[in-house]
Amino acid sequence: MRVCAVVSLTEGNGETAGSGTWSFSPSVAVAEGCVAATLLAWKKKLLMIAVTELRRYRLYESADAGATWTETTGPHAHLLGDFLNGVEPGEGDDFITATIGEAEVVLFARRWHSYGNATGAIGSVLQLWMADGSRLHPVGQISTEPPQSHDFSALLYTEDNGLFAMYERRDNTSRSLLLAPLTEQLQRVKAVLNAWKETDTKSRGTVRRHHGGGRGEGCCC
Repeated sequence: MRVCAVVSLTEGNGETAGSGTWSFSPSVAVAEGCVAATLLAWKKKLLMIAVTELRRYRLYESADAGATWTETTGPHAHLLGDFLNGVEPGEGDDFITATIGEAEVVLFARRWHSYGNATGAIGSVLQLWMADGSRLHPVGQISTEPPQSHDFSALLYTEDNGLFAMYERRDNTSRSLLLAPLTEQLQRVKAVLNAWKETDTKSRGTVRRHHGGGRGEGCCC
């Protein structure tokens, strides 16, 4: 027996149990050997980030609202795949997509092992990362406490441009669930997106000047 990821679809709006007819996609087993999966809407497609039985990430995409799926092999797969496959998936990871300004971005929380400088205690910290499909950037820490265990995290981007993280904090004596606003981290995300936009604009301008100069060299003055 092997565990696999499946996707169910509805022809209605899906807001209530009786609002539409639910059925499995024709590609019933999207990711075989998958123990966990996350669905994301990304650039008019659906992305599935699956964790395999070997504790590695695999990416799948669907261009027909989940009816059929293929393993992703484009730039986005290489960008996220190379990064994600470099570390063991953790239970504290979470992924969301958001449109900030006019830019689409993937935000994800990663759990990193850490050591307390004063006590030498082994724990973990949550880090926020961002990607736009061709670039990847570490935004900063979500949890700032001494090393703790973070077995759960969830990111939320609201319609009024707020970014929040809910995560579990656990040590040897207690455990708690925290909801933290990520105001400073969101400002960093916006700053990075602006920097990427300026870089893209300059790059396009350089290409236009290069081609324009090439045509000009062949003209008579």
